[in-house]
Amino acid sequence: MSRKPVNKQPLDQRVVGFIQERGLVVKGQTLLVAVSGGQDSVCLLHVLHQLQSELGIKLHVAHLDHQLRGKESTGDARYVAGLAKRLGIPATIEKRDVSSYQKEHGLSLEEAAREVRYKFLSEVTDTIGADRVAVGHTLDDHVETILL
Repeated sequence: MSRKPVNKQPLDQRVVGFIQERGLVVKGQTLLVAVSGGQDSVCLLHVLHQLQSELGIKLHVAHLDHQLRGKESTGDARYVAGLAKRLGIPATIEKRDVSSYQKEHGLSLEEAAREVRYKFLSEVTDTIGADRVAVGHTLDDHVETILL
């Protein structure tokens, strides 16, 4: 079994290199960061916050409460709002009734949540004039996206 070489470069420098090599953002742009409150998106936000000056970008946080997990969903929204405030990043925090959308459109819960979330992100992008949207995904999320 062969092992992949370990990259000993700090995470923030690997991320900035990845962004710059692919031209993902341009100085002066506003980047909308989708933050669910989970580890992947919170890590993404922290790394982008660290790189904000180096990349010359502005950040805006977007969080959508899907209203699927009761108090836990409300807690996630509060957590993300507080995190954005502590980091000094403007945020748009909203809630949408994904269950009703699911029933109305005859979708699986995952499909309904994704459609509602991406519609929300599109609306926030238009409202604030963001140039790009950043989302944090784990490998499992990526597989789910491919399957759907």
